[in-house]
Amino acid sequence: MKRVICLAALLVVCVPASALAGTKQFNGTFSGGGTIKFKVHLKNGTPTKISVLRWKHLPMDCAVGGTTQYNGGFGFSVTVARRHFNTRGQTPDGNIRSKFEGNFVKHGKQAKGYLKIDGSFPDNGFSGCHSGKARFKAD
Repeated sequence: MKRVICLAALLVVCVPASALAGTKQFNGTFSGGGTIKFKVHLKNGTPTKISVLRWKHLPMDCAVGGTTQYNGGFGFSVTVARRHFNTRGQTPDGNIRSKFEGNFVKHGKQAKGYLKIDGSFPDNGFSGCHSGKARFKAD
């Protein structure tokens, strides 16, 4: 009988902790247009890593070619420390460089930050392109 009570008590303690682990999909928009989405890995309810980062229709102003919209994403994970994330990336050919930075707010239920893209799309006739600091909010 003592084993049953101990096992039941252990299950009650473990279930809430496992419910706080896992992943959550964040979806949001940029202030100037376009969308962003990413998967957040949680440990004890706290964001620890961002993966599968994608954006669509991010407005870009280009020195040659006028304006365009950029769809892209990161093929690597971003570490979250003290609810803050910050990383840089670039395409393998070096034509496009990016910076992604922000914070989790509202007890980790919302992310705010910016994505900045600079570069050229020579195959499409666009060069000297930049997004500026495209601010986003996602939850």
